[in-house]
Amino acid sequence: NFHIDVLYGMTNCRAINYNLSKMDWITVKLKAGRIIPALATTTSAIAGLQTIELVKLLAKVEIEDHKNSFLNLSEPSSAPVYKLGPNLSANLWDRWEIDLSLYDDIKSLESLFNHLKMLTSLEPLDCLRGNTAVYISSLMNMPNKKKEQQYLLKQPLYDALGIRGNQKFIDLTVTLTSEEARIKNPKDITIKGVPPIRLVIPNKAEKVQMKE
Repeated sequence: NFHIDVLYGMTNCRAINYNLSKMDWITVKLKAGRIIPALATTTSAIAGLQTIELVKLLAKVEIEDHKNSFLNLSEPSSAPVYKLGPNLSANLWDRWEIDLSLYDDIKSLESLFNHLKMLTSLEPLDCLRGNTAVYISSLMNMPNKKKEQQYLLKQPLYDALGIRGNQKFIDLTVTLTSEEARIKNPKDITIKGVPPIRLVIPNKAEKVQMKE
C-alpha cells in the first residue's frame, strides 16, 4: 500500500532538511519493520487512554475526574523500589487501596490521616485530588490559618474531597514524612515514592447497611 514509499520520501525530506545522511529504500523498510511492534504496543495503549479522556470530556465530567498519567512500556527491568520507612517499601507501580465500607471511623480528612499514620507509621502532610489541592500542610500550619485548618480536617470526608453519589472510587495523592526525613533534608521533608491512594466508595446499599 505504498507505506514504505511514503516513509522513504518523508525520511529523506527530513534528512535533507537537517543535513543528515539519506537512506535507501531497503534500509527504510528494514528499520520500519523493526519499529512497528514497539509502536503498536505503546501507541495503542496511549490511544485507548486518550479515548477514555475524550469520553469524559463528552460526558462533561468534573475537571478533577480527568487523569494525566505517566506510561512507560520500555522498562526492561523490574519497577524501582522505594524505601519509605524501616519496615515499609513500595515500587513505582504500587497503589494503596482503602475500602471505606470496611472502616466506619474514616469520616473526615483528619480520620483518614490518622488511619494512614497508623498503617504506615508516617506523618501525612498534603492531600491532592488530581491537580486540585485539598489540604496543604505548609499553608494550614500558618498561625492565621488555624480555624480553616480545623474546618478542613473535621469537615465530612465526602464534602472535603467532593465525592458524589455515583462515584465508585477516588484517587488521591498524599505526601508523607517522618522524623528521619525531617532530619535528613529539612528543606524537603517529603518521602519519595509514596504510592497513590485509592478510596473505594461504598454504594448506596452498603451505606444503608453501614448506618443500620
